[in-house]
Formats: sequence, structure tokens, C-alpha cells
Amino acid sequence: MRIAIHGLVLTGPDKPNAELKPGGESHLVFGPTDTGKSYIEECIAYCLGSDEHPRNVGFSEGYTRAALQVLGPDGSEYTFFRDLLEERQVVYSGFHSLPPLSSQSPVAEEIGPYLIEWGKASGNRILVKAGTLGNVTANDLRFLSLFDEIRTLDKVPLKGKDKLLKMRFQSVIMLALIGVDDSGATLTVKTDQRNIAKGHVQAIEDELKALHADIPSTWSKEDCAEGLTKIEHELREVGTFLRTNAQELTELKTAHESLEDGLRDVQAELAEVLEAKDRFVLLDEKYQNDVHRLSSLITASEIVETFESQPCPLCRTDLNHKRNYAQLEQGDMLREAARAEVSKINALRQGLAIALSDIDEDIVSSRCRETSFQRETAANLSEQARLLRPASPNIEADYLGTLTARRTEMAMAARNFERIDTLNARLVGMKAKTKRQKQSISRDFSTSATELCRRISELLTAWGVPMVESVHFDEDDADIHINNRQRVSFGKGKRGIFLTALAVALMERALHQGNPHLGLIVIDSPVVTYKDPKHGSNNPEEALDPTVKDKFYTWLADRQESGQIIVLENEEPDGQLQMRLAHTEFVGVGEAEGRRGFFPI
Repeated sequence: MRIAIHGLVLTGPDKPNAELKPGGESHLVFGPTDTGKSYIEECIAYCLGSDEHPRNVGFSEGYTRAALQVLGPDGSEYTFFRDLLEERQVVYSGFHSLPPLSSQSPVAEEIGPYLIEWGKASGNRILVKAGTLGNVTANDLRFLSLFDEIRTLDKVPLKGKDKLLKMRFQSVIMLALIGVDDSGATLTVKTDQRNIAKGHVQAIEDELKALHADIPSTWSKEDCAEGLTKIEHELREVGTFLRTNAQELTELKTAHESLEDGLRDVQAELAEVLEAKDRFVLLDEKYQNDVHRLSSLITASEIVETFESQPCPLCRTDLNHKRNYAQLEQGDMLREAARAEVSKINALRQGLAIALSDIDEDIVSSRCRETSFQRETAANLSEQARLLRPASPNIEADYLGTLTARRTEMAMAARNFERIDTLNARLVGMKAKTKRQKQSISRDFSTSATELCRRISELLTAWGVPMVESVHFDEDDADIHINNRQRVSFGKGKRGIFLTALAVALMERALHQGNPHLGLIVIDSPVVTYKDPKHGSNNPEEALDPTVKDKFYTWLADRQESGQIIVLENEEPDGQLQMRLAHTEFVGVGEAEGRRGFFPI
């Protein structure tokens, strides 16, 4: 047993309780039309978490709360309460008609999780629409267990006709049949996902180009691995060599530092001397300019004194009376002063020439010292390189640095090759996602379908349904074919009894195999035995033989298999059978004595 209904109770202010008490066993509810039988199925669905309110049937006015008393898999007692006005739901332990007083707290605020757990559907993934997997929900389990009159007799395959739900319901039917979910299905890739995958492909290809560009074209992954091995070997040799010559290398490095310091000092002195020479040369050039200027002044003064005074060329006026003879007397003094200044400057230039000669000597000395330091530094570095180089000859001076650089380069290339391998693997997967793929679900249902059809045949034989020669399960419709005809192609009487056999056989197999199912079936109008001119014809295949009803009720009374079946029917069993069959009878509004309907009148 998974779940069994013990009782259904509707309550409301100043309203008598409307009750149905199956007691956890299979049960028949029969009576004429408009006695509330269909309301019972709708109310059970609502109490099991459905969002659809039971339809108002007149007598239901004033009822505000529904309580479904259920037995869990271990026999534990629970009551599912649903508010008929505001859709609130709550779960209490024990059987109750009304929510207990505040002394007892509810065990849950949601009904769905109990159905998922009890129906063994936790963790199962099913295909809910193209390219999408989803968890099994309480609604999926209700779909397998609850059949109103329309669904029982409709010309629609078991999976239904709702385009948004057909694939989902087909998947949950197959899950109940074979017990394997759709986690391993190959899903279609949606357009937006394909576009995203194309973007990833472009990014991966760009990164691959960049990685290949950083690796020499002649290198391969194997070359890098082999080269790294050789370099590591040579570095170990260098390490051994370094340990052998460590003391001498230390002395050479100390000497090298001293040489570098001396070289820097000499170069600084040389720079100062060169700067001083530049300043002295500039000063000598200034002295030369001064001598040229003074010499020009002396020459000009001597020439001016030789000029004679001449009358004005226009008016012939004599200008001798305007001549300043005092200034002429100062010319000799000016020339003497200029000659004295020239002599002084020449004397300064002689001293400056001596200084420049001394500076040139200092420059030569500094350059010689600089060259000496440079030679000693080069010799020091050469000796260090010799000590750092292994015994095998090598023309490179900085052998250790070269080896380290090569190892770094090859290590980076090796990492790039590893990254390239990873990206190529991702690229294959991403390219596959860019292509349109047909959705593929491989379900191994042959054995399960054979057993299911065998059980359906047994049930139809037990119920006395005539002319059933073969039963075949069709995966596409998640429904059965009878005598190579679709179930929905028969008249509504046979459609109903065939659907009942399918639902019962599917429940029994799910319970036997431990597959997801509530272990409960509530079905309305499974045995329609009359010919309805509005829905059928005089063809004997359109309706059931009247004996089917009695055999069906006999089977229900004698049934020992797992699972609870609640049947809602207009057809009345005979008196003797009623004594054996757990049932509730509604007599309707006529003159017959008994319970009028689901709602007390």
C-alpha cells in the first residue's frame, strides 16, 4: 500500500457533515445522476493538492472546508485539510473532521511533498517538454490516479490532448510502467541555447588561435615534453657544477661588485672632467671674442682721427667750430686702455690653455682606468660563466640563464598544449550543441509493456468484455490498442472499460515493481452499459454487454491485489453482490428510501 483514503468529510457553518467512508479499502459509490458522485472525485483531487476547485453543484453551497483522511504507507493516519474558499491547505496527524484545537500543531503546510514521498517519485526526472527535464510533481501522480467521467469516456489518448502537458504525462506514464526516469535522454537544444553555444565556439576558437600563436610552429607537444626533460637534466648538471665551484664563484661575485663600484666611480670622474673641459673651452671662446672686439675698437679709433672736417654738402657751412677737441684728446687714453685689456685677456688665455692641458691629461687617465675596469669586469664575468658552464663545451656565456629561459618557454608551451587539448574537447561538445538534434529517448519497455498488456487481457477477460483478441501498448500515445485498433476509436462504453483496465494494470505493476504511483485509483463511470444515441450507434461495439457490469463488480468485491480502487457509477449491482461489496448508495430525489446523495438533504 502507498496511500489509501479512509474518509472524505465536508464541513461548513450550520451545515451537516457530508461524508464518504471507504475505510482504506476499495469502494463502490453508485446512484443516479446528480447525487454528487462527480463532486466526490473533484473534491478528492482538490484535497490531494489540485488547484481546481470542486464545481458548485448547488447542495455544496455553505461548505467551507474539506478534510481527506488518508492512510500512509506504514499505516500512519493523516488528514489533509483544504479551504474551499481560499485554497489554504494544512496536514495534521490522525483522523479529523475539523482542524484540531491549538494544542495540536499541523505537521505540514503543503500536501504535495507527502504525495511525492509516498508515491516514491522523489528524485525522478521526466521529460516535461522538448529539451527540458523536470521533477515529478504531485500533479503527475494525481494524473495517474484520478479519472473523472469526461476523461474516462473521452476520445483522447491517456496522455491527454493539452499540448503543454502531453509530453509530460506521457513521460510519467512510462515512468510508472518501467520505473526508469528520463535522466539519460538526449535532449533537443533550444535556439537560444544553440546561439549561446555558437558564441562559446567562437570564443574557444579565438583562444586556440592565440595559444597556437604563442607556440613556435615547429614545436609539438612531444617536443616540449622531451625538451623539458633534457633541460631539467642539464640544470641538474649545472647545479652540481655550481655546488663544486660555489666558493670561487662567491669570490668572483664579490670582486665583480668591487669592479662595478670602481667603474662607476671612474665614469663619474670622467663625466666631471669632460664637463669642466667643456666649460673651459667655452670660456676661451669668450676671451677670443673679447680680444676681437677690443682690437676692432682700437683700429676704429685710429681711423677716425685721420678724418678731416668738411663743410656741409648742401649749404657749404664750415663745421670746424662744432668739433670737440676734448674728445680727440681722450682717444689716446681709450686705445691704451683697450691694449691693456687685450694683454690681460691674452694672459688669462695662457693660463686657461695650461688648465685645458691638465684636463686633457686627466681625461686620458680616466679613460685608461675606465678601460681597465671594463676589461677586468669582462674577465670576471667570463670566469663566472666558465664556472657556471658544465663540462660539455657550450658557446653561450650565460649558460644558466639560457637554460632557465628555455625551461620557462617550454613549460609555458607545454601548458598551452594542455590548454589546447582541454579546449578542443570542449569545442567538440559545444559544436554538437550548435546543431539541431532530434530528441532521443531510449526506453526499454518491451518486457514491461508485455506484462502490462497480459494483465489488461486478464482483467478484460475477468470482466467479460467480448471480442478482445489482442492488446498492444503504444508508446507514442502512452495508451493501448485493442485488436489493432486505438482504444479511443471504440464507443464510449468500451473506451471507459478499456481505460479502467489500463489504469488498474498500470497501478498494480507500479506497486509490484516499486515504481512511482500513489497506489490509488478514483474512476468515474467505468462501466457504461447502455447505448446512448447521442454518442453511439446500434453497432454492438459501441456499448458493453450488460453482464460486464456484474462481472466487474464481482471482480471488485473479490479483488486481493495491492492498491485502493474507488469506483463512481450510475449502475447498481444486484442485491446479492451488494452484500459482498463495500459500497455507498445514493438513491436520489425520488421516493426510494435511503441516502439521497453525497450532501445531506
